[in-house]
Amino acid sequence: EPDEECTAGVQPLLADLPLSTHLTASGIALYWAPEPFSQRSGRTRRTMDIPLIAHWFRDRVSRDLNYPVKVRVSYQKLLKAWVLNQLRARPNKPKAKRDLFKSLKSTKFFQCTELDWVEAGLQLSRQGHNVLNLLIQRKQLKYLHLDYNFNLKPTKTLTTKERKKSRFGNAFHLVREILRLTKLVVDAHVQFRLFE
Repeated sequence: EPDEECTAGVQPLLADLPLSTHLTASGIALYWAPEPFSQRSGRTRRTMDIPLIAHWFRDRVSRDLNYPVKVRVSYQKLLKAWVLNQLRARPNKPKAKRDLFKSLKSTKFFQCTELDWVEAGLQLSRQGHNVLNLLIQRKQLKYLHLDYNFNLKPTKTLTTKERKKSRFGNAFHLVREILRLTKLVVDAHVQFRLFE
């Protein structure tokens, strides 16, 4: 193959521009920038995302500098928007997943025990009776009596006003019936064990 020769008038492209300037080193450093500035996809950060002056408007506007009113209003608007964003921002979720049962076990309310289930049932009945009695006392209904079989009975003939005041919601009666059923089952097993 014969070597190709250029004519005397041909020059390389951009020959009249310098090879490097005082900005070249910064450009190369930006090219090899650390994450997240170096990424082009995923969680990237661009120049406009970086809050370079975010702390300026959080500082108090100096009265000595005599800023014009429009500057002070801008400060107030930026500060107001920042406060609203901080209030709306949700806290970050914890990275490590916690086991629900382990975290409950570490509290004083949920403990492991080696109790027999009949003993646990008796304790549950007693504590349930206490809870329902506390609710009755909270409403100051001294004329209602909750017996140990979870029957709720009035101690006297009630007036219309007392009857209206002594009405409980569905949740109260549902819990009362569940505890009543538990008490019946536990009592049957207690009777069986006593006469073994």
